[in-house]
Amino acid sequence: MSEQSAPRFEPTHHKDIGYLPPPPSGFRAVDASDSDLVRFGYPPRPRKTDGPNAVNRWLQRVSTERIVPDLRAPKYRRTHEIKDITANNNIWAGAVISSASNVFAPSAGKLYNLDMSFTVPNVYRQAAPIGEQDHCVVWAGYDGYGGPDVFQAGVHMVKGNQSGGPHGFSYYETYPWIEWYPASELQVTNLPANPGDLMDFSLAFDVTAGNPVKGSVTIYNLSSYQNVCLGLAPQSGSHLIGNCVEWIIERPQLSESGRKYRPSLANFDLLYVNCSMNIGATQYDFQNLNGEALLLLTMVDMSTGTRTLCKPYIEPVDVNNKAERMYFQFLDAS
Repeated sequence: MSEQSAPRFEPTHHKDIGYLPPPPSGFRAVDASDSDLVRFGYPPRPRKTDGPNAVNRWLQRVSTERIVPDLRAPKYRRTHEIKDITANNNIWAGAVISSASNVFAPSAGKLYNLDMSFTVPNVYRQAAPIGEQDHCVVWAGYDGYGGPDVFQAGVHMVKGNQSGGPHGFSYYETYPWIEWYPASELQVTNLPANPGDLMDFSLAFDVTAGNPVKGSVTIYNLSSYQNVCLGLAPQSGSHLIGNCVEWIIERPQLSESGRKYRPSLANFDLLYVNCSMNIGATQYDFQNLNGEALLLLTMVDMSTGTRTLCKPYIEPVDVNNKAERMYFQFLDAS
């Protein structure tokens, strides 16, 4: 990528994070040149061999309006215990493509794209008493499984029970967020992620020789026709290992007033998640692993032994039997 065509991120008030502003008035991505698509931070035009699904997804993405993001520390502060993740655990459910040779570590001259899309589900209170909440976090990321860092983005969903009246009343909160851990997570406050909204995430690296590795996250709300594009640099002393990519439902550990606790997983509607990873023209999905390993993680309730809380299932979704989609089923632990 030439310096002239490279996207130019504007600074934010948060260290190591920038944003791409809206393109000039009158810009139409469908009519733009390939260099202008790069320059203004839009995904490259799909190839003829990519098929109709890729074309439709590209048209959906470039039809959204770029907005200037408002980034703030979230009310619910997640902490991480990555070292505790095993095939059966009480924190994550989902799929991991693991690479012993660190194939997902960004190198110069290659475009890396990790994609995830899903419709934000309704979530329901499972066990939260008055004044507390149940939580469910859906995200995609690089690293994380078996490593000290994770570059991730997703949606945090909360179902709570507030005091008031004879039995109290319930409330619902949901928001998109970004993070390159160990730096702190940030909420995108002005991009909606409401139940029923189709959210689409692209986490990318485009490395040029001699420059430090930086990532970008584009979050599309395909229902409100809006997107934000953010550039992230790793915290000093941290770097991307490239040992895995993953698509996860998380029961988060939260930190509040010096106290760490793990609330119950919020119950949710059956959740379908479209997943893919591309390095240049090479696609990685659940049936095209290109020599890497697929790990499926099940969330269990450790307090009652091994009762399953949430489990992923893989299914093929297109005429070529390429398995890019999985679904999660919540299993009541009561």
